[in-house]
Amino acid sequence: MSNPVTLAADLGGTKIKLGVVCGASVLAERALEAESRAGLAPRLPLIAGAFRELVAQAGVNRADIAAVGMAFPSIVDPKLNAITSTNDKYPDAKGFDLTGWANKEFG
Repeated sequence: MSNPVTLAADLGGTKIKLGVVCGASVLAERALEAESRAGLAPRLPLIAGAFRELVAQAGVNRADIAAVGMAFPSIVDPKLNAITSTNDKYPDAKGFDLTGWANKEFG
């Protein structure tokens, strides 16, 4: 694939919407139940697994993945790239290293 691919996640209170995006095109997408009050940690393995399935469905090589982007219902410090407040959704996310998680899962 000539253009870089982004794995995109929108973590809402009721749904987690996932997509594999290349330029302006959505190559594959899926929604999961959020269960946000249960926390982020139990959802991350499901998100990673769904992303892997979507990447395969889209016919994308792992080497083409340039970024993982996440929209999160909280306050994020852009300098630290860290969640600082969660507003009762994903209460365990404060201070969680999402960059480290993304690098480990999709490096």
